[in-house]
Amino acid sequence: MTDPQWAVIEPLLLRHDPRRGGRPLGYPRRLVIDTILYVLRTGCAWRLVPHDLAPWDVAYRWFRCWSADGTWDRVHDQLRDAVRVVEGVTHGLPWARLIT
Repeated sequence: MTDPQWAVIEPLLLRHDPRRGGRPLGYPRRLVIDTILYVLRTGCAWRLVPHDLAPWDVAYRWFRCWSADGTWDRVHDQLRDAVRVVEGVTHGLPWARLIT
């Protein structure tokens, strides 16, 4: 993940593990995100994640947590809105642009 991509996504992620009562992450969130993206891009099994990334069980736990609490939806919405601004579509439905 590039620095500009991380700057957009970082504020949208939880800073603590809700299952551990607010204890900070044991691994950098950016490394966890890189691990999750690696699995999603390559289709590799969680247990086969390379050792230079976060441990598979840590990344998987956060993937499930962020899926359940809507974090991925917030990230998706933020990125979609950024693309719309860049393309000049700041209001209305995305398909409305096709009609004009």
